[in-house]
Amino acid sequence: MFTVWRHYAARFLRAFAAALAILALLLIAVDAMLHLSSLFDDASSPAEALRLLVQRTFGTYAEFLIPAASFVGAFWCAGSATLHHETLALKASAISPLAAFSPLLALAGALAALHFVAIEAVGVKAAALLSAARNPSAGDVRVRGGDVWYHAGRVVYSASGVDPHSGVLSTVHVYERDQAGQLVRTIQAARAERLAPQRWAFDDALVREFDPARVAEAPHEWREPRAVLELPSDRSPRLRREELAGLPRPALRAYIAAHRATGADASDARIVLHNRLSGPFAVLAFAGLAIPLALRSEERRSLARAALQGAALFVAFLLARDMGSSFAARSPALSIAFPWLTLSAFGALGVALLARART
Repeated sequence: MFTVWRHYAARFLRAFAAALAILALLLIAVDAMLHLSSLFDDASSPAEALRLLVQRTFGTYAEFLIPAASFVGAFWCAGSATLHHETLALKASAISPLAAFSPLLALAGALAALHFVAIEAVGVKAAALLSAARNPSAGDVRVRGGDVWYHAGRVVYSASGVDPHSGVLSTVHVYERDQAGQLVRTIQAARAERLAPQRWAFDDALVREFDPARVAEAPHEWREPRAVLELPSDRSPRLRREELAGLPRPALRAYIAAHRATGADASDARIVLHNRLSGPFAVLAFAGLAIPLALRSEERRSLARAALQGAALFVAFLLARDMGSSFAARSPALSIAFPWLTLSAFGALGVALLARART
């Protein structure tokens, strides 16, 4: 039995790797055709255009690549065994095909863990670069992450620490945007103290002011030993979905916590976070869907119908998540529950199909 498991595990991994490479290349090619005119307007060279294209592809579609490749790998592994009468041979040897294919689910679980890491390492970083490219008004300024993040309307605060007794922030970075979301002012300071709801005192402050209408110009900057500045009090605009997609999980959680503390709505951020957290389970769910779909093709001697059914299910999953997110954004409870409900529905379908598979 171990030899059978090793054989199908190796076949699944080969099919998964091939599917991942082919799907990534297809997405890059399709995205290039859809954005060909704007691509070379934003790039100064073919190498820059390719970099932007890969950035856009992985920043937008990275979370779907591994689940899709997992489905294709499991489907091809079980489907090729069906077409080549291997399942009949297994049954003749008193081995259940589901038992023979069980390592596929174990490997899909390992790929789910890979997905969890890869999204943060590749997808989130690509999304952050993509968001920065779409909003270039920041010039050459780079965000330096702190341990504490707080978002209040048009102002984002980052600090390395907070004194719990005095509330004084240390190593502070402040990013202020206008109503269009473009950067208009940054403040770097050794420490900051809140004097009033919108008034702050910054020690050893470096202030930079940007003109969004003149992106190419250098910012006006000055340094003061102690600067007392008024920051805007309005609560809009919030971070957009594309900006939230570029935040790592700890920053997303901090963003949500900051909004909850002020009573503000953070449904969009919750949807992004829980879509990301539920993503690894989609890898396992679609591997579970692929196996019974492939086994059902045993009588027809063709994988075409089962492949179309699998593709339709994957498209339905994406549509359900995207369309449901629009409705879920109106309710804090739904914003948490909907990604998991969608995944649970497709996971339950996979379990039902596995239970009905003829073995």
